Amino acid sequence: LLRHGLSEANKEDITAGGAIDSPLAPEGHEQALAVAKILLLENMEISRIFHSPMKRAHKTAELANTHIQLDMEPIDTLHEILLGDWEGRPWPEIEPFFNERIAPPNGEDEAQHVLRVRTTIDSILSLDLDAPPLIVAHGGTFHALGLTYGYAMQRINNCHLHYFEPWPE
Repeated sequence: LLRHGLSEANKEDITAGGAIDSPLAPEGHEQALAVAKILLLENMEISRIFHSPMKRAHKTAELANTHIQLDMEPIDTLHEILLGDWEGRPWPEIEPFFNERIAPPNGEDEAQHVLRVRTTIDSILSLDLDAPPLIVAHGGTFHALGLTYGYAMQRINNCHLHYFEPWPE
């Protein structure tokens, strides 16, 4: 799993869920290019890249793929959590609600988000791939998988690369 690079919304410290398609900031481009070097130097076996259709994740996937040149595929359901009325609001204003697991008005609640992410990841992993895929998505994707597998995902940094091995079932 790879979280997208620093986006303009991240830089401004505002919420950008699945309804705000914030592009990468210049620093996010640099972060993704640094990941590209890591992927090349580590010579990781990766079958192909699946990514969120959102600009920040798509561009991160594209830049991370600079050297390894794998097939890339957007997956519509890999978008960030839908934040409803909280979209575009300052993070410090919204964060306490997240910490208390309060659902955003007119957005996705935690159970809906986790089910969408889990179903999407399951569908990717059910493909006949010759090596693990690289999935480029959002911090919310990490949190949803953490909730699915019972481990707490605290702060997920931009361009955080994480080897994730799901349970066989």
